[in-house]
Amino acid sequence: MVDLFEEVEEQLRAEQYKRLGMKMLPWAIGLVLGVLVIGGGGIGYTVWSNGRTSAAASDYQKALDTLQRGDNEAAFAAFAEIAQKGTPIYKSFALTQQAAIRLGQNRDADAAALFVLSADAAPKTPEGAVFADLARLKSARALLDTAPYADLEKRLKPLTDSKRPFSTAAREDLAWAKLRWGKTAEARTDFVSLTTAVDAPPALIQRAQGAVALIDSGAAAELPKLVEAIKALPPPAQGGQMTPEMLQQLMSQGQGAAPK
Repeated sequence: MVDLFEEVEEQLRAEQYKRLGMKMLPWAIGLVLGVLVIGGGGIGYTVWSNGRTSAAASDYQKALDTLQRGDNEAAFAAFAEIAQKGTPIYKSFALTQQAAIRLGQNRDADAAALFVLSADAAPKTPEGAVFADLARLKSARALLDTAPYADLEKRLKPLTDSKRPFSTAAREDLAWAKLRWGKTAEARTDFVSLTTAVDAPPALIQRAQGAVALIDSGAAAELPKLVEAIKALPPPAQGGQMTPEMLQQLMSQGQGAAPK
């Protein structure tokens, strides 16, 4: 299920970069005009701000280099320093990186908490709101297989508003949460709605159609066992993913173990 979420995030990232670029254009133009008009002290502040941002960017890159060398804890500590003294956007990024490290260590609750901190740290601008919502979405996904439904609904429900940038993805996640916790009829209704969502990417629509088929086949009752079976698997090799054949085998095992 984690690979499924990573696929969604990649698709969302491509869409959001385009939207973000359009949103940031007038903001960037306004910033340039503001510097030209204010002049004097404004220029001095800009130099100071740019210097602070440049330092944060340099520290962030060093932390990334440490992470790429495989020293997770040293990287975690480096990101913690950035989160303490960096600019809001780099603080948010650093907290997200810390959350990703904890996810890789199967410390899902810690990761979810760090994603929430990342969302809270994001700049209070329209652009920052995009990063904040993505962090909130990740916080819910970190707990999707373990948290009580009420907790997941609290995290995801606000993100499903049509005005939020990741509303379609949040709707899908909430539908999976409902299915995971036995709210099968509600989940089916949500998935059917997603199959006709005009803003849903093709891969999401296909997953929604597959979920409807899963529910209609009666196999959805085995989903909790399937989730537990997936969680019990040893970590995959680097770059490895769960294949459809592996998923089908797990489902068959779960159905075989069901009481007659």
